[in-house]
Amino acid sequence: MAEKSGMSSRQWWTLVLGVFGAAIGGATAIGPLAGGVLTDTLGWRSIFFINLPIGVAAFAAGVARLRESRDPAGGHADWPGTALITAALTALMFALIAATPIGARKGPAGPFVRRLVSQRPGRHAASRPPRPRHRRAATDAQPCASPIRGGL
Repeated sequence: MAEKSGMSSRQWWTLVLGVFGAAIGGATAIGPLAGGVLTDTLGWRSIFFINLPIGVAAFAAGVARLRESRDPAGGHADWPGTALITAALTALMFALIAATPIGARKGPAGPFVRRLVSQRPGRHAASRPPRPRHRRAATDAQPCASPIRGGL
């Protein structure tokens, strides 16, 4: 494309990245505004239907403007791998979402699920500082005892 426009490759990529950045910035500014207008006028379910006409328009523009670029030496799709990663991610999402209602403390995977959803990676229970055994009772005067605690 750069050759057809008479621009150098560097100028072309500068223009492309500038247009891309402007599109991202515009979408960031317009997206929440358009979402608010849609939910106020048509209800919250309308936000799920806005992608349909945009997707149809993008598909039609792609079919009309883009040419095939298939690599004749390219490989085939890895359908068993696609099915395996889909099943693995579905199982992981089920475990993370349903761990509490099912009971994350039950079964052989209970400690693993509890650790996965409750702590940061690499942080072990033994490395945490010990909790104080006795805590002072809070009184009404304590929040004002220090400007930091009182929020002043």
